[in-house]
Amino acid sequence: MARKLRPDTHAKRNRLTLKPGLLLLTLLPLLSCRQEQETGAPADLTLRVAHLHDYAWQDRNQSGQPVDMKPASERQALLRELNHPSDDLLVLRGLGSAASLRHLQSSLKESGRELPHLHYIPGKDDYQGIGFLSNRPFSETRKLNAETFRIKEKNYHPLAGGILLSTRTFPALWVWNQQAPPPEEPYERRRNDARIMAQTLRPLIQSGAEVLLTLHSREEMDSPMIRIWEDLGLQRVLLEDRRGDSWTYRDPQGILYRQDQWIFATPKIYKKLIGAEVFDSEDLRQAGPYRHQGIQLP
Repeated sequence: MARKLRPDTHAKRNRLTLKPGLLLLTLLPLLSCRQEQETGAPADLTLRVAHLHDYAWQDRNQSGQPVDMKPASERQALLRELNHPSDDLLVLRGLGSAASLRHLQSSLKESGRELPHLHYIPGKDDYQGIGFLSNRPFSETRKLNAETFRIKEKNYHPLAGGILLSTRTFPALWVWNQQAPPPEEPYERRRNDARIMAQTLRPLIQSGAEVLLTLHSREEMDSPMIRIWEDLGLQRVLLEDRRGDSWTYRDPQGILYRQDQWIFATPKIYKKLIGAEVFDSEDLRQAGPYRHQGIQLP
């Protein structure tokens, strides 16, 4: 019988032993600080990153041609989870075709959640795209799927795209969405994917734009494909749920937990974040094996 692994967590904080009076004096400044944060200005941009696990159609045969509709109960659970008025921007992966993204947009509108601005990035076939849904217009959009590199007589294209927004704090904010190749793919392909992404982000950062990169990747933290973002000057945003767990994927049997979704940000964004968390709910657990991530910008 397989042993159930505990979800990955960060190291436990050091515990302090304080006398009651000293403990109260220690907590008062912290409580005051927290109160100031809660009564401060609300977030100007709330972003949710979601892997939808084949939103409309499921490719159970892994052939690139979906054969079954995702169960209605799972789709309805997902819609309930995404129907949050506070989410200004949805960064979406695992949704499939452009028609699937439009279907999701229409379904959310019927439930009272209108996100009129859409950007879709095609994958290697009609059923492996990624995208964005937003309640505010994009100043500019980009797709990297037209970039080509060749390995052993085979062509590859990165699956990534970005949108440019203007917020109260960040007049030029680029939000990028990337689906990285799995570890089973050739190392050279994974490295070239990351390099093309880095070559795209570097001039944006050098021009003074702020960059937020959301990434679905099963690479290890010490892999060159992850380190490239730190070399570029981006910082990894640490996201946890209320219990302190950071995992984003749970296999159907609940035996394996892993973190395979990442967010990296330029230093100014990193310092000004007013919220960063991993979402967990009954609806999410019914909708599929992935948990969502969310951040709030002032």
